[in-house]
Amino acid sequence: MLPQVVELTATIANVGDAVADETLTRFWLQGTGVNRELRVVNTPEVLPGDEIEVTALWDLRDGPGSYTITVSADAFSQLEEARKDNNTGVLRVSVRGTRVRPA
Repeated sequence: MLPQVVELTATIANVGDAVADETLTRFWLQGTGVNRELRVVNTPEVLPGDEIEVTALWDLRDGPGSYTITVSADAFSQLEEARKDNNTGVLRVSVRGTRVRPA
């Protein structure tokens, strides 16, 4: 992997009591001058109580500074769910050179 590229990993967990069918997970990046999609990942079905990891690559040449990474499971509301308020995770990070740290 190139030194300016980092891999982001998100864990998608099915906390319900039914199979979560195949869907799409989206990684989104926001920062100074940046507001864009990093990747949309095909996410296979997840059995009740199980989890799966999905990944995206981020090219750090966006520059140093503070960023917010948002990962949304079922990003386009493909699934019928009892709850949709638990589909998004947010991480705030700081970038210096090729180092990424929680903000």
